[in-house]
Amino acid sequence: AVEIFSELLEKDPNNQRGWVLKGHSLFFMGNLFDSEECYIMAIRLNPKISSVAVHERLGTVYMKRQAYKDAKTVFYKASAEFYTATSWRNLGIALLKLSELNEAEDALNQSNILDNLNAETWGYVAELCLVNGQRNQQALQSIREAFKLNLSNPEVLDEIG
Repeated sequence: AVEIFSELLEKDPNNQRGWVLKGHSLFFMGNLFDSEECYIMAIRLNPKISSVAVHERLGTVYMKRQAYKDAKTVFYKASAEFYTATSWRNLGIALLKLSELNEAEDALNQSNILDNLNAETWGYVAELCLVNGQRNQQALQSIREAFKLNLSNPEVLDEIG
């Protein structure tokens, strides 16, 4: 698929959809660097791109690279434009990694309002409470909720210890 999109983009380098689809193909192949370049090119061609997936995946690339400030920027934009539980959760995680705890809590709470059945969100709420140090009871309640919802993400489990 990547080769097909590359050929298409050689003929029409302003084909935003081609850049998006090539980016998705590369993303799913684990090629984060090249997928990032494709997503950025697609956004440059149309800054008002109406694809939540482009923003989510670009932000995910930044998170995996531990470029949390860049991830924060992308997820802020995604949260404002698309208003999804996933965008808000990812924004909260980026803010948590940047130790912007009040903003992280707001974002995670917004995610929970939109989808209170997401085990990962509850896991990150627990981590936030533990990092805060003063909210052990709330952390315990959040951990219980996460496990009740079958939290299985090893990253989240490692974070909450």
